[in-house]
Amino acid sequence: MRKIFFLILLLLVPSGLMAEDVVVDWYPVAATGCTPTYGTELHTAANAAEPDVSDTDAVTGFSQVGLLTWDSVDTAPHIGTYHITAIASSSVDRFYYNLSGLTDGTLYSISAHTRHNGTGGDWRLGLGTSSGGVFGPGAILIATADTTYIQWTLYFYKQYNIAYVVALENNATDDGGIYFDNFSI
Repeated sequence: MRKIFFLILLLLVPSGLMAEDVVVDWYPVAATGCTPTYGTELHTAANAAEPDVSDTDAVTGFSQVGLLTWDSVDTAPHIGTYHITAIASSSVDRFYYNLSGLTDGTLYSISAHTRHNGTGGDWRLGLGTSSGGVFGPGAILIATADTTYIQWTLYFYKQYNIAYVVALENNATDDGGIYFDNFSI
């Protein structure tokens, strides 16, 4: 009887809460199929990726490593006046957002609109245990052909080892670029 109860318990508890890996799911907007209830918006830094039309000409709250171009620009944002642009000069160039203010054991939704600038290499976007890379099954690829804005949404349980949202240039050509807008937590 205990074995059956334990097996049922294992099936009911999300695997990410019992392992060191992260529970991650990416959903295109059209595929969600339900209407979740969200808490307060947690990305409150005034910057070009702000999740509404009141964005500002800044990259506040984000950090970058090695990027050839790292700026907020006003050419063709998804929403508002500005968006963030990043162009790499090596395959390890990246930008990231620190998630240190999130509470372990809580389910979060992170979303943004991204598009590739159409030249150079592909990018990967996902969660990181450090600002230096992307891990987990939830990492997405932003390919050179993805030149129109795509909204992505990531649902995950915050755990002690999840520290950053990272966008990483991930190709041998080392010169890809992306646009990033409408970031929400």
